Formats: sequence, C-alpha cells, structure tokens
Amino acid sequence: RVREEAPLTLRFAAGAAADELRKVREILESSPGSQPVTLMMTGADGRIVRIDAGEFCRVEFTREVERQLTPWL
Repeated sequence: RVREEAPLTLRFAAGAAADELRKVREILESSPGSQPVTLMMTGADGRIVRIDAGEFCRVEFTREVERQLTPWL
C-alpha cells in the first residue's frame, strides 16, 4: 500500500503580485520531488481558495526550500 505524502501548503495574501507567484514557482521548480503542493489564496473579499498545484508541481522539501518558502508557510 502506497501512502501519499501530506501536501506542502503555501499561503498567499489577497492581492499577491505576479512576481511573488513567479518567485515561488521558481523555488518549487528548483527542487522537483514527490510531495504535492497546495496553494491557499485569500481573495479581496476574504474568502480562501484552495488550489491543488497538480501532478506536475511536486517538490522535494529540503531545508533550503523550507528557508526560501518561509514567507508562505
């Protein structure tokens, strides 16, 4: 029986800039792995939208990746 790893959840404030999202994507792409990624986006109205980043966006969650992603963890 294969056990799925818990997703790495990244949180973004309302109005997250494209540059911020691009930076996070670059960090994730720098460490491909098997851990799924979930994005939690807060809308301008305060509602939270959960986005599964999908099969093609999985990460190896190393200490360096954790350090770089700290603002969104």
